Amino acid sequence: MLHSPKVELDSKFRLSLAETDEERDRLFEFRYKIFHQTGALNTVQNGRFVDQYDALPSSFLLYVTNERNEITGSVRLTVHPPADAVTDFPPTSPELAVFPDVIARFVESGVPLAGLSRLCIDPNAGQMVAILSAVAFGATRLGFLSGCRWLFATVIKEHQDFYRRFAAIESVGTERTMPFLTSPYFLGIGNLDQMVKSCVSRMPKRIVATIEHDTNSLIEDMKDRLDLVREAKIWPQV
Repeated sequence: MLHSPKVELDSKFRLSLAETDEERDRLFEFRYKIFHQTGALNTVQNGRFVDQYDALPSSFLLYVTNERNEITGSVRLTVHPPADAVTDFPPTSPELAVFPDVIARFVESGVPLAGLSRLCIDPNAGQMVAILSAVAFGATRLGFLSGCRWLFATVIKEHQDFYRRFAAIESVGTERTMPFLTSPYFLGIGNLDQMVKSCVSRMPKRIVATIEHDTNSLIEDMKDRLDLVREAKIWPQV
């Protein structure tokens, strides 16, 4: 396991996993607010942006809060089943549903795949780049700690440069239409070991220490569900 540097934690950024009904509803409300405000949604969802993948055991809903416990950023990390995940199971995330032919090239026997989707940052929270970095690094590190080798992310054209510079994610192929969303997306792919190192090299040490501290705790909370995913047990139909 990676170790946090010996520096003080940053109280402005805490990474959490939405598990209770109240936490999940709060995250879905935040997700709707951000996607709606930016004009990214092409559908009305009664103040909550939820899809069929959110309920799967492979979906881990992560969010960052500030010192007032307000959500300032969130993302969904998906840990796909290993070995023939593309062909043996129904899609377990939007990127797997829309880009199965591209992702199939990276399927390896016994190795789970990680995916990022529904990334959103509050533009009014201040320190947007720091919040975005904390969310992206937290999800990336958890994917790495989950045993995944490759991570896939749905990326709009305007964010390609950030993903490439910050997290070593390269876009592949052409843009495709995503369910519920107005803009087409590229599929970004990155090697998780390289991604974690890239994120650490570009972030303030206090934020790195905070997110490493939080992910070390969260990976223990994720253990039971990760076991189900790795063994592909009782996989629900989507």
